[in-house]
Amino acid sequence: MRSSFLFIIATLVILASVESSSAQEQEEHRNHTGPFIGLTRSDLHDTVSFTAGFDYIRKFHDGVWGVGAIGEVVFADEPEYVFIVPVYREVGPLYVRSGPGFEYVSEGEEEEGEEEDEDQAGSIPKALDEDPEEDDPEGDETGGETTVLFRIGVGYEIEIKNGWTVTPSFDIDFGGRRNRFLVLGATIAKGF
Repeated sequence: MRSSFLFIIATLVILASVESSSAQEQEEHRNHTGPFIGLTRSDLHDTVSFTAGFDYIRKFHDGVWGVGAIGEVVFADEPEYVFIVPVYREVGPLYVRSGPGFEYVSEGEEEEGEEEDEDQAGSIPKALDEDPEEDDPEGDETGGETTVLFRIGVGYEIEIKNGWTVTPSFDIDFGGRRNRFLVLGATIAKGF
């Protein structure tokens, strides 16, 4: 009984020392962040738009799994803002990522729609002393639409020097306003 207990203690001490030396080596590279530049193709509009943003990855102690944050701006006719929280699985320099997110599309003024709403029967002004024909100061604000999406993608991490990497990636987003869109680009990241 005593020898089993000593064996277990010795094994735990050895594993802890191996894990701590391995963690020290990987500590510099557990976090990766950098700018993203690419192109986004929308199935809805059949257009290709310039896309810029950032990527962040926090790798877990084994360096195989990670979680991240992706923020992108798609410079289309109506700017689109995408934010995603993916889970990463690395296999050597190749990784697969997937996760939920949302897309915010800022839309221009809908003056015609607002005028139609005011002309409808039963329309009541907000206050009795307000004139329904007067311009509403809040009417100048642009509205927007937020939709949920899901991203799945692959990337290939190319190490350069001193923790710097270049990672070309290909992603497919499902849902959102465009139903499906393809994102192709690259991230230049610094590991720390």
